Amino acid sequence: VEGGLTLNLDLGETIAATITGTTASNLEWESSANTADALKLESTAGGIDIFASAAADGEDIDITATGSSVFITSTQAAVNDAIKLVASDAGSTIFVDAGTTDKTADAMRMDVDVNSASVDGIYMDLDVGTALSVAETVNAINIDLTGLAGDDAGSFLNGMTMTGDVASPGTVTALYLAGAFDTGLDLSNAATTVDLRLDDGLTMSQTSDADLDIVEGGLT
Repeated sequence: VEGGLTLNLDLGETIAATITGTTASNLEWESSANTADALKLESTAGGIDIFASAAADGEDIDITATGSSVFITSTQAAVNDAIKLVASDAGSTIFVDAGTTDKTADAMRMDVDVNSASVDGIYMDLDVGTALSVAETVNAINIDLTGLAGDDAGSFLNGMTMTGDVASPGTVTALYLAGAFDTGLDLSNAATTVDLRLDDGLTMSQTSDADLDIVEGGLT
């Protein structure tokens, strides 16, 4: 309705039914209103399903916010799937791209508050579904860190940083291993100058198959 504030469509159905609109053309809804809810889709009782049921590669479901943010919020108290991302094909990946522009802020950040419960900030459950063959490797977490040849010698590149706070009267442990392992820590494929550096300046390095150097200050 030109110039109108509200357009209501009330089909007056007396029983639950399905209202279907079909077209062979592209269907586009557009609003030029400059408001936070310029276009709103809401179900006041049930869920909302969005399907691309017969789509091919490149015929994707795109959600793009140009100049603003995308918020996905769920209030359901569901332990495993309050917000769920599924890539069901065996060769598919859930890929998070933080952009190709050089980052000046954290690429991904998780803020978790705990209230008197046993909670994992990140929980990874990796199971082998088919027996592994020779030389096949499964990593629960794989971090690939690559610097530049021109990096300043005084810079630091850390594959993983854990920052603790002992304000808690409980025991704070940086790395805790539980369960059964054949090897607790494997450095056999690492080309390290120093294998282990302790906070008092002591270092441990295996310089050859027969030599293990333990250095503190000027003492070896």
